[in-house]
Amino acid sequence: MKKKDLINLISLAAIHGSNALFPLLIFPYLFLVLDAKEFSVIVVTESIALYILAVCLYSFDISGVKAIVHCISKNDTHGLRRTYWTIFLVRMVLFTSISCFSLVCCYVFFNSYFDQMLLWLMYPLGMILQANYFFQATESNVKLCVMVFFSRVLASILIYTNIDHTGMGLLSTSLIAGSFLLSGVMSFSYILYSMGAKWSYFKFGEIGSHLRGGIEIFIGNFSVALFRGSNILILSAVSNPIAVSGYSISEKVIKSLQALSRPMNELAFPKIVKDIGRFKGIKKPSTIVWQHTKYQIYIMLFLIPSFIGGLHLIIYFDVWTKLDGHIVNLITIMGLAIFFGICNFMYGSAGLNTLGFHRYYAVAIAASGTVALIVSIILSYLFSDIGAAVSFVFGEAALFSLFYMKYKKIGSKKYD
Repeated sequence: MKKKDLINLISLAAIHGSNALFPLLIFPYLFLVLDAKEFSVIVVTESIALYILAVCLYSFDISGVKAIVHCISKNDTHGLRRTYWTIFLVRMVLFTSISCFSLVCCYVFFNSYFDQMLLWLMYPLGMILQANYFFQATESNVKLCVMVFFSRVLASILIYTNIDHTGMGLLSTSLIAGSFLLSGVMSFSYILYSMGAKWSYFKFGEIGSHLRGGIEIFIGNFSVALFRGSNILILSAVSNPIAVSGYSISEKVIKSLQALSRPMNELAFPKIVKDIGRFKGIKKPSTIVWQHTKYQIYIMLFLIPSFIGGLHLIIYFDVWTKLDGHIVNLITIMGLAIFFGICNFMYGSAGLNTLGFHRYYAVAIAASGTVALIVSIILSYLFSDIGAAVSFVFGEAALFSLFYMKYKKIGSKKYD
């Protein structure tokens, strides 16, 4: 591996590691300190904030990288600034619109959730300011890594030293969401500094072009958020706060484990783009994608059983009396989704988008997301958090089956 690739991989791993370990350290602690009802309000409003984030980010985490790289390759500094400010403005308009709508709905229909919802808005705002795509495109991930790591560690220390009893839910959310806002403000300041703190004018036609060009990716991303993030909301409607709290902890653990594979996925993304173009008509796309996917799968085949086995040993030897065996069972069921999730990113986000099958990618995600949503409602109603865990795996498996069916139809000489 080249030194440049190694530095980028380590930086991406540290960024995702910080974001993965943060909820893994914080939420189980809050689960023990706060009561079930207060904790369930936190995780339900967080789920809504994730939907707001999905809308605000739009498709720019993919299209923005391509646009910035294009400007850098042409040494077009003015174009780079114009692209950044256009994306920033669009995201802020989306954030303002969807946030106002969410707050009004929350105030009218779920007034007791309003304060938590207001605080959670710091999370999507922070992610907009953080602009991960800019650091990926300019290959300055080390700088972003330092800012993210510092913010997450600071928030973790403040939570462990200040949150010690129930009734502190608002302060907990302030510290969690505030961590993302802090890293966002720091990142925004660095980006302004790197661009000479200059504003670049843009044309409204460019805004429309960006929105139209990324609509299919956005539909796909939002559909993913729909079936991956809806279970907590569904459980809150058909079950009880204890089930919501237990499921949310299990989901945090699974998403943290998923984040471990993300650096390798992102490092492999540009390599898939290059190899699909290089071996066009020589190798099947499915073969190319698998060559860059198998290592993540092999690593997870070792890590996940080891992690779950470790949890069972902790329970068996009574090392941590507060570890709930039911939560471990939920984690075991949901662990299968990690393998499908890796394949969905590599075969879908990386592979199908590179091959030009944007429409199929969006339709497949929307279709599987809709079916998974229906399955989640039924299973959650009948089997509570166990049903939600099964539907979580079902959604990822259904999506991969649609992606794989497309690859079966693609011959080595039948793609553009």
